[in-house]
This record gives sequence, C-alpha cells and structure tokens, in this order.
Amino acid sequence: MPRVLADGVYEHLITASLAEDLGALEPGRDRLIEALDDSEAPVMLARHVAAELTRALHGDGERRGTRRVEVVNALIDELRSLVPELGKALEEVDPKAEQLQAIYRGELPPRPTTPLSSSALPTRGPRDPSLGSELAREIESADRVDILVAFITLGGIRALRPALEALSRRAGAELERLRVLTTVFTGTTEPEAVHALAELPGAKVKVSYDVQRTRLHAKAWLLHRESGLVQRLGAEHFRFVVVDECHHVAAESYQALVPSLQPEIFLGLTATPERSDGRSLLPDFEGHIAAELRLWHALERQLVVPFEYYGISDQTDLRQQA
Repeated sequence: MPRVLADGVYEHLITASLAEDLGALEPGRDRLIEALDDSEAPVMLARHVAAELTRALHGDGERRGTRRVEVVNALIDELRSLVPELGKALEEVDPKAEQLQAIYRGELPPRPTTPLSSSALPTRGPRDPSLGSELAREIESADRVDILVAFITLGGIRALRPALEALSRRAGAELERLRVLTTVFTGTTEPEAVHALAELPGAKVKVSYDVQRTRLHAKAWLLHRESGLVQRLGAEHFRFVVVDECHHVAAESYQALVPSLQPEIFLGLTATPERSDGRSLLPDFEGHIAAELRLWHALERQLVVPFEYYGISDQTDLRQQA
C-alpha cells in the first residue's frame, strides 16, 4: 500500500517503492523531480546500496561471520563483471572475516575506546569514556602529534604526561614526534608547563607572545598514524569536508591530500582568496564560488565595524632577509 508523503522539500533517491508512493499522490499536488547530477550520482547510489546491504546483512540471522563475507564478495565479483576495467582494484574481503587491530613489537599498543574510523563527541556522560583517557590513548597510539591550544598548564601536562613520554620515547634524535603551538593570551599559560613539554625528546614548542593582535582560543589535536588510516578509509568516507583558511589548499602540502578526497560537499572558507603566487583556488572547488562577500560590501551592510588602517615603514628591505 502506498505511503502518504508529506508536503515539503526532499532529496531522496527515487526507489521502486517511492515511485509507487509518488504515483498515488492526490490530484492537485505537484512534484519536482530532477535527474541525478553526474558528480553526485556515484555517492548517492553507493549510499543507497550500502544501506540496503547493511539491512540485508543485519536482517538475516543465517548470514553471520563467514556467510556475510561470502555475500559481500559475491557482490564485489558481480561488480567486476559489470565494470571490468576496474579489475583487481575492487578488493574482496578475506574469507575468515577478521579485522586487523594492530602491528607491534613487544607490548600491545593501547587503543582508544572510540573506533578509529568513527567520530564521537565526549559529553562526560556516565557511559562515555573520559576525554582525558581517550586523549591519552590516542597520543600513545599515534606516531606524531600536532597540538594547537590557547594555553598550557601544568595540570594538563600531568594528566597526559605518561602518554606524552611514551610518544617521545619512540622519537629518534632527528624526528619531531610532538609539535605544539600555544599563546600567552589571557596570561593562563604557565612557563613551567611549556618547559616540561619542550624538554621531552622529539618535542618542538612555539609560543606566540602577541597579545595585541592575536585572539586565539582554540583546542586542536592532529594525530598522525603511519598505519595509513585515512588512505584506508577511502576517498568517499567523509561526507563533508570544510577547509578553513582555504587559500592554503593550492600549496603542495595540501595537494598531497585534497585531490584524494571525494566528499559530497567540499567547502572552503577564506578572507584572503588571492594568493601572492597567483595560483587559483577554483580548480579544487570545481570552479564554483558558493558565496562571496568582499570587505567593502560587508562594511556597507554594517556586518563589520569600520576601522582605520595605518601602514608604518621600518625601512627593512625584506629582499635581504633569509
């Protein structure tokens, strides 16, 4: 029996059942149907197949363990026949239905409670893992760690010290395992905490002393793993990717990653879209500018407070600076 569809906006792939529902719309109700966009069709169709496959594997009590793997591999084999040019690029699952958890020497490395391929928002609930313990396990299992924080205190260092020391013990004399960028904003950063971090082998700490122009209040931890987790997740794993200060996207360091991502939405944000080297940002965003608001227009709309800008020369010839 057809379902009754509510009025409103949709973004649904039309399946056989939805087509039946649409055919039963009452007289006087219109519909807007568009062909799938070529750039979006692979993701939308793959998501539908993934949802149906998940339901099938969960719903059949007989399809457990190796039986589920047989079903998946049968689908992959069928894909090979439908898209022969991909050949062995379509990987089958090993029949034993196992998951690699670690490769190590000596002691088994600790791992976070949250799966590495999942995201989570700790809320300090009774059933949630504590942020401190999760962060410590993330650090211990990482190969390199980059930290951006507004301030550093001894209390915070003490809570993570065993994990930080475990990370630094893996550092060679020439390797930087830990990089920290912080500020003296609000005067909260404690010199003893900065020294404690800087003394760790393989650690590099930088402090911004600019309290007039800098207003940083951020906490960002970037954990690198040589196990290649991001590469193994696949280009379409991330549905949404947002790049702040996206004028850096054209840089070689970003180009090592950005072209390999294929999210549904790739959004860049910047207040300085013109690069000094003249390289355009548009190729990485399919030549499309979603929204543009220049400073003078923002001033006209009273979205930004008017300001006065003074350029002061110190007679330094930057061409002579290394």
